[in-house]
Amino acid sequence: MSFAQRLELEAELKLTLLRCALVCGAFCDPALGALWWRLDNLVPLLRLLSCFVSTKIKRKGPSRSGDHPEDDTLYLFKGELSPEDWARFHECARRVRVLDHPKLASVTPHIVSQLSKWNGGAPLLPGLKELTWLPASASDISALSLGTDSLEALLIVLDCVALPDELAWIPRREKMELKTLQLVTSVHPLCLAPVTRFTHLTTLHLRDTPVDAQFTRELAVNLKVAESLVVNLLLIPQEPNAPLVGFRHLLTLEVTGLVADLTRLFMMLNPLHELRALTLIFPNGIPELTETYRRPLEVLRERGHAPALAYSTLDISTRWNTRETVAQLFQPLLSVPTLEHVALCAGRSGYQVTEGDLEWMARAWPKLRELALMWNARAGGTTPSVRALAHFAQHCPDLRSLILSHIDTNAALPPEPYQVRPHGLLHLFTSDSYLVKNPIAIGKYVSTLFPKILVAVPDPQPSGWDQVLYMADAWRAARAKRAKQLQAERAAKGT
Repeated sequence: MSFAQRLELEAELKLTLLRCALVCGAFCDPALGALWWRLDNLVPLLRLLSCFVSTKIKRKGPSRSGDHPEDDTLYLFKGELSPEDWARFHECARRVRVLDHPKLASVTPHIVSQLSKWNGGAPLLPGLKELTWLPASASDISALSLGTDSLEALLIVLDCVALPDELAWIPRREKMELKTLQLVTSVHPLCLAPVTRFTHLTTLHLRDTPVDAQFTRELAVNLKVAESLVVNLLLIPQEPNAPLVGFRHLLTLEVTGLVADLTRLFMMLNPLHELRALTLIFPNGIPELTETYRRPLEVLRERGHAPALAYSTLDISTRWNTRETVAQLFQPLLSVPTLEHVALCAGRSGYQVTEGDLEWMARAWPKLRELALMWNARAGGTTPSVRALAHFAQHCPDLRSLILSHIDTNAALPPEPYQVRPHGLLHLFTSDSYLVKNPIAIGKYVSTLFPKILVAVPDPQPSGWDQVLYMADAWRAARAKRAKQLQAERAAKGT
């Protein structure tokens, strides 16, 4: 579904809710609750006030198209606020639970501050649970007038760099039991100090601001119920590897950092016995040997961090070519049979991927449900043949999605006849577009391995692998038709 189609569907849904609210009194309250549950901005709510008016201004400079100045809308208060309007505003404001991207160039912090004064300083949205906030500046605290002690999720998107003494964008409500906090931007690391005050946090995402071992240690001590953590790690080489106690209930961990820093982190952490999902992101830099990238995973296994690991993602953005194989990279994880979802995002790295690699993975991860191996197959390295897919059909009965950068379709197929397996794989894709010489034969083989496989979304320029999927679907339909004919023949003989 496209973005335009999604917007059209949301508009139709809101219109339906409005009509339900007008049908009868019994429908009115639940329909209005659903209608006002989520807002993309404050304008629909502010339009309930007759003194909230708009005016057209011309933005300075060329428009985005570069041809003409672009008209813009500026909102302001004009006239008196009537008690009827204010009552209607309160009736709808109390229903809002989620507010996304409340900053608009036309709705300034001054408008929110004025509303707060009219409301006697009480929260404007008393039932708000989730807030996405784009402060206009480091000193913009207008969102504090919206949120309440019931706020559970806060996403702050900063387009400015705040100094430690200007940290006004972190809410200072002592009673606020925030459960989720995400900061999107790079700020001074000292600005993150107040984050440790929210001891009820279960989800903390700090993807853009590098943090050191000392701050990570403070997080571990204070956030005793943390379940999901995303950090950008930058350790000081001279800092000692002191134990990092905490994060005993951590389920999801995503860390961006150098190989040496990730290795040190897992050496300092206490065993993460409940860890279920791990994502390691290696930033673009000097290419490392596979054994170097593998070192954090080895420490992870040696320290006992992954007894229940089910999700694992490795993201390597460095451009380089190597004669080493993907199985060598994942070698420490081949002894973790609990893995269900595995992904390698190395689209710029020319790894070797052999049939033996896929066989080792299939045997090592019998509970596998999703596997995505993305590498630079155009670098000229070894790629797995179609025959290698049989290992997943044999050893991974729960596999539902398999994505590979490239599958070698020129290698010889096994001799016929093929045995149809009762496997439930639904998605089998390749990211590269290439020509397949014999899609009919390959489609027949694939359809016997994975009889439930789905055809790809129609593409104006289908790739060779898309043709294989079409042929697999045709062979499946032919077998189903033949089965019905045989059933009819047996029924006729029986009568």
